[in-house]
Amino acid sequence: MDPTTPEPITPSESGKPVVGGVGVLISNAGWTAETGVTVRGYADTIDAAATCTLDLSKAGTTRSVTSEALEGPTTMSCGELIVGSDALSSGDWTAVLSYKSTTAWGSSAPVVVTVP
Repeated sequence: MDPTTPEPITPSESGKPVVGGVGVLISNAGWTAETGVTVRGYADTIDAAATCTLDLSKAGTTRSVTSEALEGPTTMSCGELIVGSDALSSGDWTAVLSYKSTTAWGSSAPVVVTVP
């Protein structure tokens, strides 16, 4: 583990992490001409307030969008994050979804989305 990153601490009795990294998953990612790239995902924790950020990158160019995470019964939903088709050129874009609150953080594995 990177020495600058604190070790995750096990969840407290409330089920919320005290401090540490959490799993972030992209549940769906795709492109449509009408909308652009749409990514849905969630963080494997429950927090009072947090944000989700979608970073799309290709050949040194990054497009980012942030939304408020919504508390669900067992996870924090990132909802639907969209980067409009007018902001994207054709090719393979790498999507990474990040989650951040005052007590927890994490990033998803990268997912490639092809823009025709």
